[in-house]
Amino acid sequence: MTKRNRAPLDAGPLLDFWGRLGDGLVHPDDRELLRPGDFATDLNPVPWVGPIATADVYLLYLNPGYSPRDLPYERVRPDFVRTLRDNLTGAAPYFYLLDRFADHPGHDWARDTFGRDIDQDDLRRFCVLQLVPYHSKEGYAARRAAPSLPSSKAVRAFVQESVLPAARRGDVALVVARSARLWGVESDEQNPNIVVYRGGDCLGAYVTPKTRGGKLLRQRLERSATTLGEQEDSLASVPDRFEIGRPPARMKAHNAVTWERLAAVIRAGGGTASLTQLVDAALGHQPGTKKDRDLSPHKIAERFVAYCAKQQNSWLVRVR
Repeated sequence: MTKRNRAPLDAGPLLDFWGRLGDGLVHPDDRELLRPGDFATDLNPVPWVGPIATADVYLLYLNPGYSPRDLPYERVRPDFVRTLRDNLTGAAPYFYLLDRFADHPGHDWARDTFGRDIDQDDLRRFCVLQLVPYHSKEGYAARRAAPSLPSSKAVRAFVQESVLPAARRGDVALVVARSARLWGVESDEQNPNIVVYRGGDCLGAYVTPKTRGGKLLRQRLERSATTLGEQEDSLASVPDRFEIGRPPARMKAHNAVTWERLAAVIRAGGGTASLTQLVDAALGHQPGTKKDRDLSPHKIAERFVAYCAKQQNSWLVRVR
């Protein structure tokens, strides 16, 4: 278990770096290195979310995503903008899951990513770190910028000098959900307090109850892995690995596109794929009914995989 009475991690240099942001939306050290159009620099930067020095669990991602709803939200919710700025002092909770911001697009992403069982009492227990603090729709710009961007160097130094040693000692837990190489964390790190995602696990980068990172997170939150989120999961009764079964020769176009992605993941895995890999591959699926289109992207992906695995369909067959 995490040592709850441990001393805070040394986040001083990182807090000092972001203390120089002032009233701007781009850190002055980054300004000359950002390529025009790569990032949504009209939004507030988010280098981390959560208590930077006192979290029990640290989760590493690449950069904040982008929704067309982000900018209008910041314009009409000054309380949210104040929270974004307060977050840079290092003491804020994981605010995207605060009930008062449930209408923010980041809440939908966070609920899909972490699961339904994470509650308000947990939000001061974990911290999400972003390698690049600026929002973008795709990740390629962040991967290109991360090696040389001063803000990336600052947060990477915090991870290397404070978080990683603390995780190796067992003081905290660490989940590297995306871009382990860019973070400078070895993918074969052998430590029960550290989980490093590889391959298909990085696509969705989920830390829901059944994932490796999600199990570590819940262990450190001192709860059972059997949670409300897991019990209600539409795929709870579906086994962990699948192979290609008997897909029909012809299928509806929107199903065929997603099925090809699932089949490609299975072939790349030597003939089988995990549940997490298949759900990640199904993200972006366009369902045929309007009711299903109103669901979150993750739930749509789950339902498609469950549909493929139904006994009467047998597009996917469990590995026995």
